[in-house]
Amino acid sequence: MAFVPSVLAISNLKAYDPVRILAWAQHAVRQGADGLMLRETWQQAYAYSAAEIWTPLRLGGIRLLWNPANEAELPGIAPWTTVWDGLHLKAHYPEPPKLPRNLLLGRSCHSVAEVEAAYHAGAHYALVSPIYPTNSHPERPPLGLELLAEACRAVPIPVLALGGVTRQRMAECLDAGAGGVAAIGWFSLPTAP
Repeated sequence: MAFVPSVLAISNLKAYDPVRILAWAQHAVRQGADGLMLRETWQQAYAYSAAEIWTPLRLGGIRLLWNPANEAELPGIAPWTTVWDGLHLKAHYPEPPKLPRNLLLGRSCHSVAEVEAAYHAGAHYALVSPIYPTNSHPERPPLGLELLAEACRAVPIPVLALGGVTRQRMAECLDAGAGGVAAIGWFSLPTAP
């Protein structure tokens, strides 16, 4: 089985663009990411996997995870998933189809109970958010480091911190027991002047 990334960059692109996604991936790796999560539709993820744009990153040991845009796409998981190292699902998504043994399964969680449920349902890692205030979800109150620490103690799988995580906040999350961190903003491509 592929290892769980300790620094996971999450895409935030809105349209299929192989040039931009590769630029984002290379930027994220330069910023320290050892895993990349694509939040894309099944069609986009398939096109990206078929395009073989990941080969140089894969050779460098970078893990690739797919986060389906919605649960209706889960039946579209096919043998091409061997291109990916893992599948990441929202906590409320149904169980995915049978996955190859080497594929990671992760879940997004917003409470200790969801982290425990993810573990008991077979997840290899849980992503807990938001730990800090975020620009993407300002309406959600941050869970904080104490809840992160409680979630980490509750299960024997890695718990990754997401939500307002920056390079400067990474140490706080690891000190709370997180097995790693994930971020969107930290790894966003710089905007053109």
